[in-house]
Amino acid sequence: MQLILPLIAIGIIAVLSVFLPKKSFTIKDAVTPTTTSSPSKSPTPTESITPAQTIQTSPTASTSTSSSDFIYPRSKVISNSSGKITLESNDSPTSITDWYKTKIKEKGINATSFVTTNTNGKILNKLAGANSSINVEVEIQKKEGESTSHITISFK
Repeated sequence: MQLILPLIAIGIIAVLSVFLPKKSFTIKDAVTPTTTSSPSKSPTPTESITPAQTIQTSPTASTSTSSSDFIYPRSKVISNSSGKITLESNDSPTSITDWYKTKIKEKGINATSFVTTNTNGKILNKLAGANSSINVEVEIQKKEGESTSHITISFK
């Protein structure tokens, strides 16, 4: 049930990106911790939609792209198969997500969506971007109590 909201949001963003290709949106689903005498396992998500800046392709943007361009610099490659790379990193999901947002923009990818979720310490961030030469999807996960972030990059 927790994954339904991000999946619906990605679908909505995908549809919007077709009709409004010069805009992208960031959807944040955050849980605000509260201090109580007994811990609660029920998340209280709040949503905010914030427009994100879209960078247009320009002569300075790098348009040639290979899958190795999307390997996070402070990560270990777990697997690298046709169309999919799996990585692990000890960096925070926020740092990793920010790096991928920058990388996607550097590559001149205009149609983008960025969805971040944090529920009871479980983080799931999804980024997607496409242009005429590449379609890339990045998923960053970190479970509560783990020190390692898991990164999956898919190319279509």
